[in-house]
Amino acid sequence: MNETRRILDLLESKGLPLTRRQLFRVAGESGIALAGLTLLAGADPAPAAAQTGGTVRVNMKTDIQQLDPHLVTAWNDYCPWESMFSSLTALDRDFQPVPDLATSWAQPDPKTYIFQLRKGVLFHNGREMKAADVKFSYERIVGLGGRSKWYTLLLDLDKVEVLDDYRVRVSLKNPSAPFLANIAFAMIVAKENVDQIGLNPIGTGPFRFIERVPNSHVLVRKWEKFYVSGQPKVDEIRWIPVVEPATRVANLKTGTADIVSEVPYEAIRELRATPGITLYEPKAPSAYSVIVIKHAPPLDNKKVRQALAQLVDRDAINRAVFYGVGSAEQGCNPFPVGHWAHSDVACPKFDPDAAKKLLSEAGYPNGLDLEWKVQAFPEMIKPAEISKETFRRGGVNLKLTQLEFATWIQQVYRDKQFQLAQTTFLREADPDGLVVSALFTGGQNNPGGYSTKEMDELLTQGRGELNQEKRKAIYKRISEIVADDVPFIRVQSQPFVWATTAKVSGFYLNSQCRPFVALREISLAR
Repeated sequence: MNETRRILDLLESKGLPLTRRQLFRVAGESGIALAGLTLLAGADPAPAAAQTGGTVRVNMKTDIQQLDPHLVTAWNDYCPWESMFSSLTALDRDFQPVPDLATSWAQPDPKTYIFQLRKGVLFHNGREMKAADVKFSYERIVGLGGRSKWYTLLLDLDKVEVLDDYRVRVSLKNPSAPFLANIAFAMIVAKENVDQIGLNPIGTGPFRFIERVPNSHVLVRKWEKFYVSGQPKVDEIRWIPVVEPATRVANLKTGTADIVSEVPYEAIRELRATPGITLYEPKAPSAYSVIVIKHAPPLDNKKVRQALAQLVDRDAINRAVFYGVGSAEQGCNPFPVGHWAHSDVACPKFDPDAAKKLLSEAGYPNGLDLEWKVQAFPEMIKPAEISKETFRRGGVNLKLTQLEFATWIQQVYRDKQFQLAQTTFLREADPDGLVVSALFTGGQNNPGGYSTKEMDELLTQGRGELNQEKRKAIYKRISEIVADDVPFIRVQSQPFVWATTAKVSGFYLNSQCRPFVALREISLAR
């Protein structure tokens, strides 16, 4: 191995960047010639101000599960593929749609959009992105059906027509209030790459894929031909899975990590008081903790589901798991307090005696046994353990089965082999995005198979109604159904808190608890 390569490997292992004194110390420890280090460290360090370049190290809670942007399931996968792909629209800091691959659009009637595309946008293989790629990408998502999380966001899509290389007409079956926001998640892919997209993805985003080493990292590197001048500002982003919460916190405090996603709730108070650490929490988080239910015997019985809803002690979970972060107020309501679509509804209260009565009416006077499949993370194990006790008080014996995350995804979301399981729904800002994939028949976030004609019709009406007050009335009815029919058990809002060191500038979160466009704008002091 040559001396320069050994130096670079050493720096990576110690956590870039190092001071000059640290460089010379670790050189002696590692047996590397000082002459080589002098080449890298001979100049005075630059002032600690935002500059272009550098590698941003992001510690994440789990390993990446999916690189195909149309098949993504896990929340942790969102940010890496958003760094590699683009869509016609993007979502700004306020989660409002703004032009991205499309420079503008016209709407000649409520069911038609004509998008003008940027010229000269290149995929990472050097081919120019054109209107045919938009048509292919949208039709691929629709063709994937419930396998794609974004299928329900394109339910109103009728057809896509290529007008010329840089114009595309999108026709809808019905008017769609959230359409421009929804297509921000419909990433444009290259047809020639789809057979390898899960292994070697090619997009048009600010960073190009370099490598994925399972359980180690995903590395993306600046795309020098990105269509926005001056972006991205950093050279690389290294997404690193660090499962142990305490290790993520320690890495942040020691500077081994520049950014940490999903800051452990128990560490928030400590990190707020730590100089040089900044915490980021969305103003109105749309994510929420939820218990998904398989709608098969005995859980296809409404009274059984209502009983379970009265055995969830939201206040106890909020204190013990979330350390008071987030809110259990209106816990059953799929529209968070403060959202324009929110209307108060009568949510079930924790009441074991009432739950026993409901179980008896459902034909289970002696209670019943159920299995809860648990992701092997502390914040998922604790609610299950609390619920095991509270469910017992209502006559329900829970068997808790802990699974590694990838296995849990396979069994719950792909194979749909479960009875109960806790997860987090990462919702979009529009009220349709808050519920459609979880409540619509065949939705990707509906692994339990909930399906009613009334719910499907209400969701379709809500998207098609352009008057906000009329939409709110529709979503109030949806909230009432969720509270009464219990398609799933919403526990509470669950903001994902991120943290950065003082080296990071330009970072921010949207209401979906993700940096999204900020990945293009962040810079690193060196």
